[in-house]
Amino acid sequence: MTLDLPADRWESSRYPLLSTMNLSDYLNVTSYPVDQKLRLLLYNSRELSPGMSDVYKAGGAVQAHINESFLLQSGFYAMRYTHNFGHRPYYDGVSYLMASYQVNSWLTVGAYGRYSMGANYNAQHGSMLLSPFVPQTGYGVSATAMFNKIFGIYGTVCREFDPFESKWKTVYDISPVIDLYKLFK
Repeated sequence: MTLDLPADRWESSRYPLLSTMNLSDYLNVTSYPVDQKLRLLLYNSRELSPGMSDVYKAGGAVQAHINESFLLQSGFYAMRYTHNFGHRPYYDGVSYLMASYQVNSWLTVGAYGRYSMGANYNAQHGSMLLSPFVPQTGYGVSATAMFNKIFGIYGTVCREFDPFESKWKTVYDISPVIDLYKLFK
C-alpha cells in the first residue's frame, strides 16, 4: 500500500505490490496547512481483498518540511482488520514517526519507527494471523533510487517484533517503483 500525501511525498509500507491484488481500494486525505512548512493531515482508507481480508484505517498526522529536502512526519491511526478465516476482528492503534531526506534528484533515504498498541494482545488471544496488512512494532531505514521519472527501486531493512514468537526479527525488502500516472500520461 502506498499512501499519497500532499506535496509529492510518499509513505510506503513494506508490501507496495499487494495493493494491486485488492478489488476495492480507497483513500481520503485532507490537508490543513498551518504555515509554509507545517501541515496537519487527516486520512482514512479501506482495502478489500476478496476472500482474504477487509482493512479500515483512520488517523491523522503532523508533517513538517524542515527544508526542501528534509521531511519529518509523526502520526497515529486506528485500524480494524477482519479476515475470512473464522477469527474475531483485529483492532489496533498505531503511532509512528518517519523522516526522509532527498539526497539528490534520484535518491531519497529515510528512517521510521512504528509502535503497535494491540499486536501482542491480539496475537495472544488468537484474533490475528500473520499478514502484511497487520502492522507490527518496528523500526528501520529505507532508500528509493529512481532510474528516471517513471521507474526505480525501493529497498528497506527493518527490525520488527513478532508477537507470535515474542522476539525481534530482521526483515529485508526490495521492490520496484513504477509511477503509473507518469507512465500513462
